[in-house]
Amino acid sequence: VIRNHAYFAKKSDYGDLPLNPDYTQKTPIPTLRDLCVRACSEKVCKDALDLELCDKHPPGDGSKHDMMRLDQRDRMCIMHLLERRKLLNEPTIYRRFFEDSISYRLDKVRSGSRDFVGLTRMGDDMGKFPDPREHDPYADPTPIEPVDLYIISNPLLIKAINESCDDATRKEYVKLFKKCISAINRSRPKMVIACGYIDQRCRKLLAKISDTIPVVTVDGSHYFSFWHSGIQCLALQTSTLKEASQDGWLREELEQCRMARNLLFVFCDSDPRDFDEALLKYIVRGKAQMIIGVTEKDDEGSFEVVNFYSPNEMVDDISVKSTDSEEDDTDRHMTRLVGSRENGLRVITMTERDTWKDEFRLVDLS
Repeated sequence: VIRNHAYFAKKSDYGDLPLNPDYTQKTPIPTLRDLCVRACSEKVCKDALDLELCDKHPPGDGSKHDMMRLDQRDRMCIMHLLERRKLLNEPTIYRRFFEDSISYRLDKVRSGSRDFVGLTRMGDDMGKFPDPREHDPYADPTPIEPVDLYIISNPLLIKAINESCDDATRKEYVKLFKKCISAINRSRPKMVIACGYIDQRCRKLLAKISDTIPVVTVDGSHYFSFWHSGIQCLALQTSTLKEASQDGWLREELEQCRMARNLLFVFCDSDPRDFDEALLKYIVRGKAQMIIGVTEKDDEGSFEVVNFYSPNEMVDDISVKSTDSEEDDTDRHMTRLVGSRENGLRVITMTERDTWKDEFRLVDLS
């Protein structure tokens, strides 16, 4: 094996060395790049523990501690290794790969794997809800704290409003936005999701949410999945819903959800009532509990409607299901479509694997 390695190609010929005929290669020899990736990942972990060093040598300073000196491929390899070691979601470690705090807080979508750093299925114990006997199967069950997910809404997340409002109105909306952020930082939810038009000013506001609370932005720039406490979430890219790449990914994710029977919530950057009827039915058939978006209609602050899927349902004489098997009443499902342009927080609370509730809380300046 060693004699055929590229590192030794110009050194000498080891063809005369004996080789056990029963030998089979099990582990490939790491390249110099592989060894460097591991060494750099160890250095990142070590640097992240030294807060004084982090302040003295921030990302982008050009020092030997600066991961920004590496090209994108090398950085991605180091981040991938840290992810497999379940370390990348540590705030002080992830921070070492970004020059500004806003990108570090909000840019966690990986377009290649269509997931979100720190909120992957593998990191979520393969989509399992917390077990009250997790640490000791023979002990009395430890009460599980409710899992709260917050969806923030504000008029500035509506593109038409954001681009047309005057300065005085914008200041009012910013104050309301900050009130939502204050409420989030006091309540400490497990995750925050923002849907809609998210410009740089909105990103700056969202970056003020505590580092210990993951913030997911669904602005239509990517489609991806994310997980927390056994809850599966899908973020859609409205502008490419009909393209084959996203359509295939979405159908695969929905079929997997139907089999695993995880709670599923779907998020989008637009009004889900405008979705193509066949696509909407397919999402409902996939057992989505809610499709959460925004409304751009001037005459409504919020909306909530329901959509039903019936076994073997057809849309325009085309079957919604992707198999030839007959469906029964267990395939019947109802999905709620909700959205808002008002300033407030939609709170989804999960108390058990299959038990959840939600409410919309208006937030004002009082």
